[in-house]
Amino acid sequence: MTAMSWNDFGVVTTLVTDNDIFGTLFIRRDLNDLYARRRVGLGTVFGLLLAVAASFLIAVRMQRSVVAPLLELADTARRISTGRDYTLRGTVKSSDEVGVVVHAFNDMLDAIAERTSELSRTNRELEHEIEERRKVEVERTAALARERDANRLKTNFSRRSHTSCAPR
Repeated sequence: MTAMSWNDFGVVTTLVTDNDIFGTLFIRRDLNDLYARRRVGLGTVFGLLLAVAASFLIAVRMQRSVVAPLLELADTARRISTGRDYTLRGTVKSSDEVGVVVHAFNDMLDAIAERTSELSRTNRELEHEIEERRKVEVERTAALARERDANRLKTNFSRRSHTSCAPR
């Protein structure tokens, strides 16, 4: 016979050897310590699940704090490269490593803008110099043409005067 209640578990059985009953075995087990272990186990499992959920929420929040500014910086870089607008800047929202990267990106944009401005100024100066050289070349070509014409006239005059002064 087996008996079980909320607090204990009991088993009663007869002991038989060669068809002779020589005794009865009664075993009783108190279940309160088993319930206590189960409560500790369930508390541990609940605590672990709570820790996993909390670490997941912290990881998601940390990921957002790192990934969102980097994605915004990548979007700014994309807009700059497609539109060639070097006045755009990344927004520094923190002073952590991501903020340092955004600040360095903005410094790089400042250097690029300065270099672009310097190149534009140099290009304008070169265009002005090329235009001046073209004007000088046009004037030089015109002067050479006038000189050739004058030399031709001189040669023609000299030939005529020699032929008219020659004895007949």
